[in-house]
Amino acid sequence: MRLRSARWIWVLWVAALLFIHRYLFEGTIESGRDIYRLFIPEAAFLRDRLLSGELPLWNPYVRLGQPFAATLTSEAFYPPHVLLVLLLGPTWGIQASIVFHAALGSAGAYLASRKLGAGRWAGALAGGFAFTPLFTRLAGSLHMVSAMAWSGLVVVAALHLARRPSLRAAAWLAIPLALSFLCGAPEVVIWQGALAAGFALTGQQPRRSLGFAAVAVAGCVLLCAVVVVPAAELWKLSVRPGSKLEDAFVWSASPAQLLSMFWPWADEKRSTAFDGPDQWLATSLFIGSIPALLALIAVRKNKKIAVLVTVASVCAVLCLGGHFLPAKLLLSIPPLSGFRHPVKYSFGLAFCIALLSGQGLRRLGVWARRERSRVRQVAIAVAGSLALLPLLQAIAGLAPWREGMKSGALWFGFCAALVAVSFAALSGRWQGSRRVRAAVLTLAGAELAFATVLIGHVALVSPTPLSAPGKLAAVIRAEPHGRLSIDVEDGQASPDLETGQGEYPRKQFITDSRENLIGLRPYEEALAMVEGYGFREPWRLTDALEGENRGAFDVLGVTHYLRQGPAPFADLEPVNALGWSRAYRSRTAFPRAWVVSQAAVVSDAEALDTLRNRSPLLRTKVLLAEGEPLEQPACESSVRVEEEGAQSLRFQVEACAKGYLVVADSHYPGWVATVNDVPRPILRANYLLRAVAIDPGTAIVRMKYRPDSFRMGSLLSVLGWVAVVGILGIARNGRNRLKSQKIDPSSR
Repeated sequence: MRLRSARWIWVLWVAALLFIHRYLFEGTIESGRDIYRLFIPEAAFLRDRLLSGELPLWNPYVRLGQPFAATLTSEAFYPPHVLLVLLLGPTWGIQASIVFHAALGSAGAYLASRKLGAGRWAGALAGGFAFTPLFTRLAGSLHMVSAMAWSGLVVVAALHLARRPSLRAAAWLAIPLALSFLCGAPEVVIWQGALAAGFALTGQQPRRSLGFAAVAVAGCVLLCAVVVVPAAELWKLSVRPGSKLEDAFVWSASPAQLLSMFWPWADEKRSTAFDGPDQWLATSLFIGSIPALLALIAVRKNKKIAVLVTVASVCAVLCLGGHFLPAKLLLSIPPLSGFRHPVKYSFGLAFCIALLSGQGLRRLGVWARRERSRVRQVAIAVAGSLALLPLLQAIAGLAPWREGMKSGALWFGFCAALVAVSFAALSGRWQGSRRVRAAVLTLAGAELAFATVLIGHVALVSPTPLSAPGKLAAVIRAEPHGRLSIDVEDGQASPDLETGQGEYPRKQFITDSRENLIGLRPYEEALAMVEGYGFREPWRLTDALEGENRGAFDVLGVTHYLRQGPAPFADLEPVNALGWSRAYRSRTAFPRAWVVSQAAVVSDAEALDTLRNRSPLLRTKVLLAEGEPLEQPACESSVRVEEEGAQSLRFQVEACAKGYLVVADSHYPGWVATVNDVPRPILRANYLLRAVAIDPGTAIVRMKYRPDSFRMGSLLSVLGWVAVVGILGIARNGRNRLKSQKIDPSSR
């Protein structure tokens, strides 16, 4: 019977996975906002660099160049992502990653529920976490879904550590935590770490277990140092001090959105002023009314249940962010103050509810075994349900609730009524437990299937347009090209670009994204741009581009402007009218590199003012943050770009006098230069660019990206993985020796 039960669970699990991702059999793919704007382009760049035999450390196409692997969303060192992208390419690799992490998230939640003591079918209910609208609609933010998928295995490892605290158990816990971090969603790792610490305290030796849990967290950081150290360097240079906390409240979930986790459409309409503005990072938080009811049933005096309830409660408070004063205070405390998406903590709440639902189904089965079904109980349950539905609708229809509360209340009440009637009708001493659990699990599955169809995916489109080369890119490449300036943040286009009237179809907008170079699509076409998407901009670049100042654009080498409307400057020349992204040509842009014979050391304020308002001066004079001033007559020098790689440059310079080679790329730690094979320091010039001192005559100037942060991080990661493998190997050998030393009683 057990084997048969296990087989049915496997059948249902595969069926659910295929049902959720049935769109793939129709020739369409999931393409939420971040998939086509961010993840597919980054995957394309990652694959291109790896196939060329080069580590993807620097991206020259975004924001004057910035580190690639250090931007956590790139998942450049996350093994499943790298493998799938290499094997299947950027578009289908992303889709395979979505399916893989749905399967991993479901299996992990099932194993965690079983480890907590639930039966197979109760564990299957918990495993439905990865098939909920919350998880499937969040697939557009691939890094968050990928990190969430490791939650179940984190819990399994933490429970094992609580039972047998040891260095080996700490190593097993560090691995899923590290893989979760490598996905690029640190906020998710925070609540996963909190769960691990909480479960460590439930063991027979809580202090010892907690100590090893702390070792596991430290080990996680060590294993991920290859991205942690470069990311910390990038974070320092990309965020203006004091700006993170204010930004965080923009991404807070409102109380209505939090309620929609188990009361569908409670957050509609979002234009309603009740409870303030909503975040839109997660377009659905719904995980099911029945799992939420079962989670309430699970609450009792139990250490492990208390951990889930505590972490769920803290996550519920944190995700409210700007809507709740205590949340504001908590979010001002490190490390919470370092992140700007409080809504991500609601995912921890959802995961805890999923595990609690399995415990609730188990407890409901115990109650059913004690009770005996009676006609009177069934009648009371039916009558109470019929009375509950109109009552809930009446309450939900009162102001100031949102419009979606009324239909959501009907859904919730109907689900609660079905559970109550099933319990009343099927309870009994012998078979009641099994019957009630089967009935409630069936109802939960039906609710999930119905909600999945009703709520649907974010955007399903044909994969062909997302990978077809863009005609607009070909037109731009045919002209002398420096950098682009692009409207990357516009979420929608208008069919009539002159009047701004009408609405461009959403699916058409997505499929036309590469054709119109939306988001990060340009660097799939090897086109550099000054803007970016995803990670927050370097603050010096933000200062330089503030207000769309023409002088700054010229100095940064912007030769083309892409706008969904008229040209930003009157003298720009139209290039094409192929789509709704219109290209305009500038004739005043500076070259990629030039030589000056005059230099001054000035303050940042003076350099920024000159960059914005007196840019022609910078053709003959460089403003340095430090270095040697020069004052000599201007003369003719020349620069030729001989090699332009992703993380290396080579210039041939003919200098008429002593001066500086200025390169219109971002000044960033890790870049080194040589002049005729002699090392020279790279100086910060014109507020945010690079400059290298040169002597009169012919010179070969090379610049390479050799970051100390990556070297240090990779060394620490290698040491960490060697230590983990060594610990696990020693522990395994020790167990084998103990087994071999056992004496066979028959040999005595």
